Amino acid sequence: MKRTALLIFLFFLILPLSLAYSEVINRIVAFVNDDIITLYELEDRLRQVSGYFPTKLKDMDKKAYINARKMLLEEMINERLTEQKIQELAIVVSDSEIDDAIERIKQINGWTQEDLLQRLKEERISYGKYRQRIGEDLKKVKLINREVKSKIIIKDSQIEKYYRAHRDEFMEEEEVELACIFLFPKSKGEGELKDLKEKAWFIYREIKEGKDFSKMAKRYSMGPGAEEGGKIGSFKVSHLDPVLKKAIEGLPKGEITEPIVAKQGIRIIKVLNRTGGQIKGLSDVRDKIMDILYRDEVKRRYNRWIEEVKKRSYIRVIF
Repeated sequence: MKRTALLIFLFFLILPLSLAYSEVINRIVAFVNDDIITLYELEDRLRQVSGYFPTKLKDMDKKAYINARKMLLEEMINERLTEQKIQELAIVVSDSEIDDAIERIKQINGWTQEDLLQRLKEERISYGKYRQRIGEDLKKVKLINREVKSKIIIKDSQIEKYYRAHRDEFMEEEEVELACIFLFPKSKGEGELKDLKEKAWFIYREIKEGKDFSKMAKRYSMGPGAEEGGKIGSFKVSHLDPVLKKAIEGLPKGEITEPIVAKQGIRIIKVLNRTGGQIKGLSDVRDKIMDILYRDEVKRRYNRWIEEVKKRSYIRVIF
């Protein structure tokens, strides 16, 4: 506690200097045993979480800004206490343990490495940051296992109950094989675009009346895959652009869309095949449910443990 006393002394020593400025750029906002949390750290976390600079967020909604700072400061205090205990117990996680954990996550969710990277991209998280997060989670699990000293056991009845309550979450990801007739104008003239629309509707009616889509694509399509009858490949429905996804929603195998007009041109899409979209059986998702319930139990035990640690720690918040 000598270091804590020194930190408090230094804080009050520099406080008069801070008050001399109209706006405090950085200061101590919390003492956590022998550690501190600064205003800069807190507001940097707020920026990362919200996507806004704190001053901008404050101008948008002052009450939300204040509540967010309090919530994040509480989270950061918990993290510091956890880090202190991990250091005290010399808990470490190797790169191979992180690799194994990531492989297990991919296996449970049926992801390839490309699927994982795509999801991280959508969430704006770098792969390095993701590995760091996994490492922190593993350390926390080791800490809880060591501190609580009781093995977490997930019963079959818990797994079955979760499956019944969350069946919609275990849909197989749907994939579609598509073909496309693509028409695009050579200029931006309104007259040409009008003619192109008429041509697209003519092609659409011809196909609906029995003409072969593949032959019509070879004859009229100006896009990729024209020589192959307009085939453009198989896609996960979740990866399609919103306009196309909506256009083929509920469209049966073998059916075509009406002409889809966009800035780039006009498309007529045919659904060649659909796969997936069914609810997976319990045996197929047992490991995934086990992982979810295990993580929930770790979180529950962690929250209970952190509250006990707080009672034995020196914590002072200065807002």
